[in-house]
Amino acid sequence: MLIENFRSYPEYEKEQMTQLIVDSSAHLKKLTIDLLDWAATQTQHYQVETKPVHLYALVDELIPALSLQAEQKNILLHNELSQDCCVLADEKMLATVIRNLVSNSIKYSSRGKVVRISNQKISENRMQIDVQDEGIGMTEKQMQKLFSIDSIGSTLGTNNERGIGLGLIICKEFIVLNRGELLVNSSPQFGTIVSILLPIGFFSEETEQKAHVQQLPITPVITEVFIKEEVISYTGRKILIIDDETDMRKVLRSYLSDHFEIYEAKNGEDGLHLAKTIFPEIVICDLNMPVMNGFEFCYQLKHNAETSHICCIILTGQSERNTEKRALEAGADEFITKPYDSHFLIRRIMNQLNSRDQIRKRFSSDVDFTIDAVAQNETTRIFLDACIAYIESHLSDANLHADDLCKELGLSKTLLYEKIKNMTGQTVNEFIKTIRLKRSVELLRKGKLNISQIAIEVGFNSLSYFTRSFTKQYGKAPSDIPHIIIKWTYSLKRLLL
Repeated sequence: MLIENFRSYPEYEKEQMTQLIVDSSAHLKKLTIDLLDWAATQTQHYQVETKPVHLYALVDELIPALSLQAEQKNILLHNELSQDCCVLADEKMLATVIRNLVSNSIKYSSRGKVVRISNQKISENRMQIDVQDEGIGMTEKQMQKLFSIDSIGSTLGTNNERGIGLGLIICKEFIVLNRGELLVNSSPQFGTIVSILLPIGFFSEETEQKAHVQQLPITPVITEVFIKEEVISYTGRKILIIDDETDMRKVLRSYLSDHFEIYEAKNGEDGLHLAKTIFPEIVICDLNMPVMNGFEFCYQLKHNAETSHICCIILTGQSERNTEKRALEAGADEFITKPYDSHFLIRRIMNQLNSRDQIRKRFSSDVDFTIDAVAQNETTRIFLDACIAYIESHLSDANLHADDLCKELGLSKTLLYEKIKNMTGQTVNEFIKTIRLKRSVELLRKGKLNISQIAIEVGFNSLSYFTRSFTKQYGKAPSDIPHIIIKWTYSLKRLLL
């Protein structure tokens, strides 16, 4: 029936059905592989090839393959393994176990959480590897049935991902075959830790070469001396620091408090709430945080109409290849890898502030400056579209006021003021006047109306006031704007957008 009627379905229904088929196929493929793996362990057909495995390098190779699943929920995968962690195991089996455990952690975690892979030496010949999440956790009753083949059944993840629990049973079988143990510690709403205990290995020439290849270059420390007047010009600008480590916030405050007005939050959720209260110009955010990680914070910040205009700088000690890509996709304006010099950080902050100051200046004074650069992302663009559309529809109303725009957009005076001020450097009423004047430029170039008629058309009851405002804004009189004889095709929206 689906094949017969497929062409008649709307595009969005076709996409939904196609995605359902893809998801179902992937689920069936994984289930088939799990069943084959489990059957092999039961018939003892698995050949275990034990050798020293460089665990950090192995996990570093696995993370990119798991990133797509993590990205769908803005979950941060954090490799906290020590660089010299080495265990004795079958590398393919261990890769299957870790991949399965991390995938489960992602499945049962909500958006914006962190999944950590870490290790600790628990004896002279035993290493513990932990896969820890901040997910929904399990009850004591659920944990008692985890490794019973008779108790497996369909379960749903936080995004309705399907699973039956067979993968965890296979993980335990594999670890036992490698002379290890697999332990689970979980609590509802607080997450789960799955611990793998394996014999400690020692680096061979092959594992040392692999470890060497995995090491990425560290960002060089940069030293720079600022001109005093240059830094003073930014004094008092608001910066919000978000990091779960108190000491790190103190360090950043010590770097920045002489130049900027500093606020702090201990995680992304608190930071998001504070950003909506104080309206900082820049947020400096760590990636690896509880409650809400840096990816999710940045995504929420940039996709909320109240905060989409705020600059976000991500700081991280992570060296995984796709971390910067994910941060920029989430909306980050800057990405800085630790270690960094304090002067280097301040310079990047100053560059962001200077760039935004130049945009504000040109928006106000340049006749032909478009608003593209002001709207630095889609959420901000939609907001400005709504503002301009309302102002344009009431352009001839000389009494149009900021209060009218607040009512139309459903925003408080404070929020609208802070947002417009941050983006354009103008008050709301000044912004309205700028839109009037940009519209007058278009009408002057068309040459169909005289200056008095244009002044009334764009909401100025006084010709002298219109002329003074125009001259002050653009440094030239309305009469200095040349007429364009050819057909003028720009609408106000195209002039502005």
